[in-house]
Amino acid sequence: MPEFSYAQADAIGSGDCSTDSVPASAQQKGSVDITNIRKCFANGVVALEDVSLKISSGSFFTLLGPSGCGKTTLLRMIGGFEPIVDGDITISGRSIVGIPAHERQVNTVFQSYALFPHMTVRENIEFGLKMRRIPRAERHRRVLEMIDSMQIGEHAERKPNQLSGGQKQRVAALRRIEWVGGRMLWSSCVPNRS
Repeated sequence: MPEFSYAQADAIGSGDCSTDSVPASAQQKGSVDITNIRKCFANGVVALEDVSLKISSGSFFTLLGPSGCGKTTLLRMIGGFEPIVDGDITISGRSIVGIPAHERQVNTVFQSYALFPHMTVRENIEFGLKMRRIPRAERHRRVLEMIDSMQIGEHAERKPNQLSGGQKQRVAALRRIEWVGGRMLWSSCVPNRS
């Protein structure tokens, strides 16, 4: 697993959170740059106003703020679920304005986790690799590495209804990482208590 740095923002638009210690070439690949984003809904509500952020590759970045301040709207814009009308968002130095969601190297982990209830933890994580026709031995190796990285090996043969909320969240994260290769958007990533 790569070493991660943590950057936290008090609210949307708090500024540049890139790290100077990461080489420029590493920052570019996988980085997310948000420049002067504005989002105004049809009813006149301004959800985002002049938001600019730099998120370095390999970092965890947290947006914290009160309900309704635009956190999820910004994630939806990065993911391609809301159009970018004012401003620019780049991933790995490439603008994603106008690029459909399915062509972006980004995935979203929804609050419900969307795990297949009839599959084990291992099968849920392996699903994307199987759909991409990765050879069985390679799938097995990668899934075991991922399970070990999240310390859920003892749960590998359990079904989702046998897991805690935090365990379900880790399985959902692993499945998404394997599908898109590392960039994820999480909305309300605190484990569900329901």
